[in-house]
Amino acid sequence: MKLNIGCNAIPFTKYVNIDNGSFHSKNFKKLKQELIYNQFNFNQINFIAADAKYLPFKNNTFDEIFSNQCIGQYVDLTYEINRVLKPKGILILGIYDNIKKICLDLIRNNFKIISVNIFNGSLIGDDNDISLKIKAIKN
Repeated sequence: MKLNIGCNAIPFTKYVNIDNGSFHSKNFKKLKQELIYNQFNFNQINFIAADAKYLPFKNNTFDEIFSNQCIGQYVDLTYEINRVLKPKGILILGIYDNIKKICLDLIRNNFKIISVNIFNGSLIGDDNDISLKIKAIKN
């Protein structure tokens, strides 16, 4: 199984997409219309509204975790990622350049970093800041 933490309005098929509850707010109907308009099959997208700091999954549940710009908002998210990711699981993070040192230090405790790529914008192209894409494997 694959997990997308902080999916916001860009969910992935074949992933469990988790966000802070915005999908079940008063904007849910508008979001659903936007997803259908953008040719997402809404019924094939798995949404869960939850706090990323307390992921509602058992230990060692996921083979892969993707998260774009969330780890900067929730530095303690690395504990939950480590808890729910299986040993040898893949972690793909998008982080802003200005927080790279703290994020890399946190990740190095439990992960082997495979690659770090620098680029403009976020992994999903929604801003103009410098970002890093970090790919790592859980120890």
